[in-house]
Amino acid sequence: MNKYNIYDIQSGKWLAGRATFKGATHRAQKLANMTGTKKLVTHRDQRYEVNPNRGFEKTA
Repeated sequence: MNKYNIYDIQSGKWLAGRATFKGATHRAQKLANMTGTKKLVTHRDQRYEVNPNRGFEKTA
């Protein structure tokens, strides 16, 4: 069971997540770099928005 899930804002779909936060953010960053879109890495109620230029940031 994955604790951290990756959400694709552009397609509105959940992508394969990762078990660790580092793994999930790294995966989301790679996806963001490949597609040029922002992804969200979520953990329970916390959301982290991936910025292709600045890595990921916590969102409100």
